[in-house]
Amino acid sequence: SMNWTEDELQRVLAGNPSLRVQEYQQKLQQQQLQITQRPEFESQAEARYYDRHVLPGLQTGVIISCEVHKTFELVEAFEYCGRKYKNRVYTPDFFMEYHDGSVEVVEVKGKQVKKNQRDYPLRRQLFLHLFCRPNGWKFREIMAEEI
Repeated sequence: SMNWTEDELQRVLAGNPSLRVQEYQQKLQQQQLQITQRPEFESQAEARYYDRHVLPGLQTGVIISCEVHKTFELVEAFEYCGRKYKNRVYTPDFFMEYHDGSVEVVEVKGKQVKKNQRDYPLRRQLFLHLFCRPNGWKFREIMAEEI
């Protein structure tokens, strides 16, 4: 295996533009794949948000990638005093990376869902504290009725 320093790698890439073109083409293919492969949605509101906001962004290249229902671990599973506790996770509806390097996390919420998920405010706060704040990610909560 060849281990190159960053400088050596840059020199090789600079000397071989076809490698860069290949890399760019792979990125484009990944983007195309994202546009053609429609994710599964849990609600009509999520699907509407994807169609109206995410898909146009992917098509123009403003949004580089979008993961639907990406899972983040908030608390790992553990055992204490003979009792097992399962891990706790947060799964936002949309995790999007933009061409400028920024990240936005979008949660689509219906009024009913909000009432049904009693632990949602705590999980959201832990997610903001553990992931969004330290990484500078934007977080938006959108009511289904507004989409």
